[in-house]
Amino acid sequence: MRNLQGSTIQSSMLVQIIHDILQRFDIPITKLRGQCYDGCSSMSGSKGGVAVELQKEEPRALYSHCYGHALNLACSDAVKKCKIMRDALDSCYELIKLVKKSPRRDAMLQKLKQQMPDDSPGIRVLCPTRWTVRAEALHSILANYEVVQSLLEESIDCVRDTEMRSRIQGISACMTTFDFFFGVSLGELLLNHSDNLSRALQASSISAAEGQKIANMTVKTLQAIRTDNLMNLNCFGYLLARKRKMLKLMSLPFLGDESNQEGILQLFDQPGYRMYTNLEALLVKAVNNDKFDEGLNIVADFYKDDINREQLNMQLSILSSNISCEPTHELHTVIKYLQGLSPPQRLLLSEITWAKASTPVAVTSVPNLLAVESSRK
Repeated sequence: MRNLQGSTIQSSMLVQIIHDILQRFDIPITKLRGQCYDGCSSMSGSKGGVAVELQKEEPRALYSHCYGHALNLACSDAVKKCKIMRDALDSCYELIKLVKKSPRRDAMLQKLKQQMPDDSPGIRVLCPTRWTVRAEALHSILANYEVVQSLLEESIDCVRDTEMRSRIQGISACMTTFDFFFGVSLGELLLNHSDNLSRALQASSISAAEGQKIANMTVKTLQAIRTDNLMNLNCFGYLLARKRKMLKLMSLPFLGDESNQEGILQLFDQPGYRMYTNLEALLVKAVNNDKFDEGLNIVADFYKDDINREQLNMQLSILSSNISCEPTHELHTVIKYLQGLSPPQRLLLSEITWAKASTPVAVTSVPNLLAVESSRK
């Protein structure tokens, strides 16, 4: 692979490099069936991005926005709309820099922690660009809240640099406010769910449809959290006792807000993944003896000469008759069954299990379902 440096990399240059690499490996562009990039304009722009340019040459080269990157963008967009969380996270980032980038203050923190009776975790680094690994960092601040406050108070007397002293005093004052504590607590509560979703999306066995399902589960959970029951949490009870006025919780535009829920779901509802979902649904409906004519037509019309419609229809009936009887079949049980077939059995289900002889492995029709789902990890 090539190491591209520079701030002005055109999509045409990237397309040319991709063509060059495919040519070196003797892989024709007509065999391309999937593309997965982040959301930058040069790669996924709707008018002149790499994905669009390659699809002009091979329409079956489905583009999919990386689920992990999509989740990161969804969290970023949602949190930036909530001022109290945005300000709290900015202050947390400054706080962690003051502690972790100073060996002296880091040593002072460890010394103070030894004097505390509880076994709280150390301060975790807060990544400024990744939004799906922040819950643990926020939890570490809450778990060490009093220790960090003591550390900042002691540090003020030890620092001679005027600018550094002002920064420490500013963060120390910020930690005494209601808005900071509430913003960190709320951030930890909500980002815990996005972190959990991120870990689930990284599983090697997850499929496109399952990724959308667990994203919907997370959104429903955030909707359930967005109620007055949030006020019953211990941390918020402590805060309300300190600040005697009712919070208008329902007006906070955090991750449970309807506009942000739509933003999360839109990032996970991509045209490329819709076709992958159709492929998965075709297999699942076939083995569950449900009608799949419509799904078969969608898949056959899109992949064209990749598959033989009549052969695939016949082989799906063979699969349905021979897979082990269970009340309901999910995709992972179908994949497990197909992976356990012997070579002659795979030949009997050639339209489902592997590519045609004239097509390289992992680039065709329904077998592409297994290949695409593993290659995009």
